[in-house]
Amino acid sequence: MLTKLIMCSAIAATLFSGCAAADSVTPNGAITPTNYIVAITPDIDTMRIAGTETIELNASKASDQIQFNYTNQKICRVRFDSEPVQTVTLDPTTHLATIKLRAPAKLGKHHLSFAFVGTITHDMHGMFVQPYGERNSVQGEYLTATFEGSDTQKVFPGFDQATFPAPVQLSITVPSDWAAWASLPIDHKEVHGEFTTIAYKSSADFANNALEFSGGSLMKSSINMTAKN
Repeated sequence: MLTKLIMCSAIAATLFSGCAAADSVTPNGAITPTNYIVAITPDIDTMRIAGTETIELNASKASDQIQFNYTNQKICRVRFDSEPVQTVTLDPTTHLATIKLRAPAKLGKHHLSFAFVGTITHDMHGMFVQPYGERNSVQGEYLTATFEGSDTQKVFPGFDQATFPAPVQLSITVPSDWAAWASLPIDHKEVHGEFTTIAYKSSADFANNALEFSGGSLMKSSINMTAKN
C-alpha cells in the first residue's frame, strides 16, 4: 500500500503559505559560512519540503549584505543575530538569495536563520521520489535526496560548497514506519508518535562527496520487490 508522507506539525504547514520572494542585486562575499544546521520535513502529497536553517557565519569585513544560493525555494522568517533583516531578495535567474541587513555586520561570528519551502521532483536531482512495484502489483514511492554539487542547494539554500565549504548538521523527519538510510552516520533519533526525526552527525563532506539519503515503505518490502530507477 502506498505510504504517503505528510507534515508533522502546524508550523510546517504555515511555512508552505508564509514565504515570499522578491528581486535581485549584486553579489558580495564579505560574509561566508562556517557551519550549517538544517532540519527538513518532506511531504510527498504536495511535493514540497518544509525546512528551518541556521547558518553560522564569519564576517571578514563590515558588510550589510549576505548572498547565497537557492533553487526553487521560498525563504521567510529571516533573522540575523536574532533580529529581523531589512529585505530578502530572491533572483530565480541567478539562483541568488540576497539578504540586506539593517546595519553593516561587525567583523567576526554571526548567525543567519530562516525558514524555507522547497520542491520535491521526479528528475533524480536534489530531493525526488521514485516509484517501485512488487510482484503482487502493489505500487509505492520512495524518497531520495542527493547532496552533490548544485544538487545540494535544491534540497536546502546555502553557499556554494565548492567555493565556501562548511560542515552541515542535517536532520530529516519521516514517518516512523519508514525505513531510512543515508551515507551519513546517525547521531540520534527522536520518535514523536507517527513521525521520527533522524539527526545525522555533522559532515564536512558536502563539498566533495555524493552524499545520499533514501527512505520509504520500500525498505520494508520483501526481496521480491523491484525498484524502478
